[in-house]
Amino acid sequence: MKECRALCDMGSQVSFISEPMLTLLNLPRNACKLRVEGVDSSLSAHTKGTVPVCMRSLVDESFSLNFSAYILDSITSTTPATSIDVSTWTYVHDLQLADPTLGTPGTVDLLIGADILPTLLLTEIRTGPNNMPCALQTRLGWIVFGPATATSCSSTMHHTLLSSNPVEQECLEQLLRKFWETEEPPAEVTSHVDECEGIFVKTVTRSADGRYCITSW
Repeated sequence: MKECRALCDMGSQVSFISEPMLTLLNLPRNACKLRVEGVDSSLSAHTKGTVPVCMRSLVDESFSLNFSAYILDSITSTTPATSIDVSTWTYVHDLQLADPTLGTPGTVDLLIGADILPTLLLTEIRTGPNNMPCALQTRLGWIVFGPATATSCSSTMHHTLLSSNPVEQECLEQLLRKFWETEEPPAEVTSHVDECEGIFVKTVTRSADGRYCITSW
């Protein structure tokens, strides 16, 4: 059992785990290559398999959840990209946060997608002033989402991960396309065949007794 840092993302169709965290957990992986797409369907990465995960809560010892996570070399770059001053969020000071260090840049080990996030959600929500983040109660503790003011500027922007169809389907289509390209004779071969057929028609005749006769040019 290892403690990890998770990012909740309702925009992701599935959940992901990083390769370094998988190495620490020493869990067996299953073969599965999935194409992962980002905003505007740009290709982000391919998964390196799946792994069964049992997740437990630091705030609710009775809670555990088993699910399957797709493996990526890394979930995202350092998150948040720069430090965030959470001391001004006085309306969440009395809450038991799922990640007390959420304002400190760090590595994300697990991405919780829409496949399991609804299972974690509870009913309470805590809101603050305009342009301030909200806090949402979950089985893992309170999570925070929304706009936040960074202590310094950063040009890094994180985007939502989206899963696509397994890459095997794409590979199959490519293999079929190559098969037909291989089976289909090149244009120059077709012209040679037509030329040979023309010569045969012009020079070869069949006699009454069934013999073939060749006319010299």
